[in-house]
Amino acid sequence: MRLNNNSSSSASVASRLYTNGTRGSQRGSFGSEPELMSFSDNETSIHELNEICSQVSSLSKKVNELEEERMNSSEEKARLRADNAVLIERVHILEEQLQAAEQRIQNCNV
Repeated sequence: MRLNNNSSSSASVASRLYTNGTRGSQRGSFGSEPELMSFSDNETSIHELNEICSQVSSLSKKVNELEEERMNSSEEKARLRADNAVLIERVHILEEQLQAAEQRIQNCNV
């Protein structure tokens, strides 16, 4: 048997249970207690499912952010390696120029 309002909350179910309990054996829109328990279980399951979906969505977003951060980090690392290679080459050139200048000074002093 179905509820009159599919979006009933647990508070409305509790209210109906209380009202039905004060009327004696009448069950109102519910056919039996197992149906009430089933509805409660379904509501709990839907709530748990919504929580899980929310967590999955949040984790998916976080994974995407981490992947983007990793890609940016990899690009930055590659750029720094290239910059480092250029600077190392510049150091070698300057060292060669220094050695050549020192050699000229020694030749002038002799």
